[in-house]
Amino acid sequence: MKRIIAVAMITLAAVGLSQPVSAGKYAHHGHFKNLANHQKMEIREGAKVGELTQREVQRLRKQQKRLKKRYQDYMADGRLSRYERRELKASYRNAESRIKRLRNNDEYRFLRVRISGLGKDSPFGRSRVGTWYPQDQRLVLR
Repeated sequence: MKRIIAVAMITLAAVGLSQPVSAGKYAHHGHFKNLANHQKMEIREGAKVGELTQREVQRLRKQQKRLKKRYQDYMADGRLSRYERRELKASYRNAESRIKRLRNNDEYRFLRVRISGLGKDSPFGRSRVGTWYPQDQRLVLR
């Protein structure tokens, strides 16, 4: 009887310890959702401050929709294979680099103005190029 109980306890312990390991193998779902949320926030912020034009925003949002659709297609069977995970990571990396590139490409949504006529008494000391943000009436110099 003791032998049966010992074997049962060892079996239960082995099964109990193997579950978290196998669950961790395919637990990448939250990671991709976090990436998608972060990228959406970056697009929203870029549009808000004028770093992205309306056309760039539309294209980036369309790309995000395609990534979400691909993720849902891959998850149709309830898990991600190694190939699918690798493909999604590469796609999200590509999208992230595209967002960064477009946010820093010197195309602005708002009117750009040149400040000229600033003499030596000016705190700027010379003509500068700035970006005018009409929604909050401020000028940001570069």
